[in-house]
Amino acid sequence: MGTGQERRDARELIGERVRVHFNLHRGDYVLSQGGRVVAYAPQVTLAGAEFKVSDAGRRRVLASGQRSVHAWIWGTLIDVEPRDVFGAVRVTYNPRRDFSFVNALTSARIDAAPTVHCAGAYAYLVDR
Repeated sequence: MGTGQERRDARELIGERVRVHFNLHRGDYVLSQGGRVVAYAPQVTLAGAEFKVSDAGRRRVLASGQRSVHAWIWGTLIDVEPRDVFGAVRVTYNPRRDFSFVNALTSARIDAAPTVHCAGAYAYLVDR
């Protein structure tokens, strides 16, 4: 990979705190620790989730029109397996419309959640 760092299987990170963002090009989730990408996964479930948006990053995206990573979710990885999200609250973020992550139906701001499952381009508030 050119970095000297091998990627880990995402399952090896279960129980560890990670930063997660959706990769628009790959269509999966990037898991980072200490500022370094450590794994990729098609979906993840996090406990103790905190939703973060960099205001400066958001402003750069709006000014330049170019996408960049400036929004992510912090949490403890608890699973990387598919999960039923029927009836779960869908969380979304759009820098052109939102200042933070929001409930997709009500647009209410969401800063944290006990358990979040990320699949596709969305996060879902789920029961553990």
